Amino acid sequence: METTYRLANRGDGFEVCEAVGMVPVRCPDCGVTVWFEMPRFAAPPSRLELDVLHERPKYARHVVELAAFTACGRPLLTSRTWARAWVGRVS
Repeated sequence: METTYRLANRGDGFEVCEAVGMVPVRCPDCGVTVWFEMPRFAAPPSRLELDVLHERPKYARHVVELAAFTACGRPLLTSRTWARAWVGRVS
């Protein structure tokens, strides 16, 4: 699985890229790398909070909770999505 990025914004001396496709993130509880699809934004958020939750005790599923905010702290988006774990080599 490969993560690709596209140019979302360009400022004075910096560029902001946006993920296109699946994004890897590690579960803090079990250490497994899981992949999820990053939401698209009309304009890049100033702050992004990301939490990976390990569902217990019945299943070994992972949930990604994401919150995006403007520069003044106003919420742009909150989402909760299932993440996928790939067994074997991920390229």
